[in-house]
Amino acid sequence: MLRLLTTLGRGFKEKIGWKRLGIAASVLIIALAITSLVHTLKGVDTGVILTALTDIAPHRIALAALCVVGAFCTLTFYDFFALRTIGKTHVPYRIAALSSFTSYTIGHNIGATVFTGGAIRFRIYSDYGLSAIDVAKICFISGLTFWLGNTFVLGIGILAPFAEDEEQVDKLLGLADRVPNLRHIIYSDPRGMRKYDDPRLMEASKLVGLGRDRAAREPDLYDRLVDATDGDDVAILCTTSGTTANPKLAMLSGELAGMAQRVRGLARNAT
Repeated sequence: MLRLLTTLGRGFKEKIGWKRLGIAASVLIIALAITSLVHTLKGVDTGVILTALTDIAPHRIALAALCVVGAFCTLTFYDFFALRTIGKTHVPYRIAALSSFTSYTIGHNIGATVFTGGAIRFRIYSDYGLSAIDVAKICFISGLTFWLGNTFVLGIGILAPFAEDEEQVDKLLGLADRVPNLRHIIYSDPRGMRKYDDPRLMEASKLVGLGRDRAAREPDLYDRLVDATDGDDVAILCTTSGTTANPKLAMLSGELAGMAQRVRGLARNAT
């Protein structure tokens, strides 16, 4: 058996090779990405989107585009730092930027980032003498960097998370000591909650009641709070589905939420 595997491995390297396999995988991934993009945009009405964009100031659109460019630029440093961590300092930044940018962009859109992103990275880094093990290390370090950053940002920013039931409350209480700004944990299902004696726990119905009392005392409070915000402020935090990549917290601005509402109204009127 060992001889057979050795012979197959030798034949693979001589007749096919990892480089050709990487090229074939890259072509397949690009084809899947194009197919996925066409399928996603198939039902999009560009006329409705262009109409909604006319309601947004040009400088806000330019600023949003600049933020997108900046976000993609930060992706290039994931691989750059990972390469330095594993001691592959001979790979220049431009190659790390190309690998990181393409692997994240394609991998997060068509899914299975471990395989798609890994195949793209291997195709690029193999020209610089990196092995499949090296690429696996880069993928692991890049993912670890991403989640450490997410954990840090969420840890310092979360104030009142919502939990559905006792199980989720248990998990949040276990993390409470690591979140210095945590003030309340709002839960919707009261079953099994009597055993807790934590002052930070609050049932969702009580939160709604506090809101109604506050609105009765200050009927113009909502309008004042809205007027005090900016269109670029975060209005909604929601988790992504996780069907094509690991779930993330998506931050939707007030301007974007308003735009979505206007597009929905335009589409409804058009039908």
